[in-house]
Formats: sequence, structure tokens, C-alpha cells
Amino acid sequence: MSETEKWYSENLENVNCQTNDFTFNFILALGEATAKVTVLEKELASAQKTIGKSKRAQEVQQLAKENDSLQLKLRSQEDDFRLQNQALLQELSKVGHTVGGSLCHWCRPVNVWFAYKFCETLRLIV
Repeated sequence: MSETEKWYSENLENVNCQTNDFTFNFILALGEATAKVTVLEKELASAQKTIGKSKRAQEVQQLAKENDSLQLKLRSQEDDFRLQNQALLQELSKVGHTVGGSLCHWCRPVNVWFAYKFCETLRLIV
């Protein structure tokens, strides 16, 4: 073997060793990176789950606020209805007494709509 061949042979062996070392280190780094990616994917999934719960909690809070608002509105409408009902019953009572007191049993009607229509009819007659 000549000097040149010997030199190439030694250099090829060195290059081969360096390549093997590089490949080994690359494989180790790749394994570490893959492990980090797996951990980060799990953390991401956990964070997304937490965000989803937070969004649902915000939606529930918003629905609770809407529910409270609607309940207040309903109470207000019920109060208005009671006042209107009282006014109609008072008017019906007056009309009943005006006609001669013979319609006292109509002063406490079960069906307010019927009482109102009856009161209108009496106004037309009287």
C-alpha cells in the first residue's frame, strides 16, 4: 500500500468515525426532540381543554345573567298584569253595581278575559 493510499485509508476511517459519531448524536437529539414534542403536545391538549372549560364557564355565566334578566322582566310583567286585573275587576264591580247590584257574582271572575268582554257588553247595553 502506498503512502497516498494509506493516507486516504486513515482519513476515510476518521471520516467514517466522525460520520458515525454525528449519526449517533443526531439520533440522540432526534429522540430528545421527539420526547419534547410529545410532552408539549400533552401540555397543549391540557391547555386547550382548560380553555374549553373556561369558555363553557363564561357561557354558563352569560346564560345565568340572561336568566336573571328575564326573571326580572317576567316579575315586572306579572306585576303589571296584576294591576290591570285589579283595575278590570274594580271596573266590573262598578258596572255590576251600576246595573243594579244583580251581577255581584261577576265581580270575582275566574276568567279575566270573559269578565272584560262581559264588562264591554254591559257598557254597550247601558
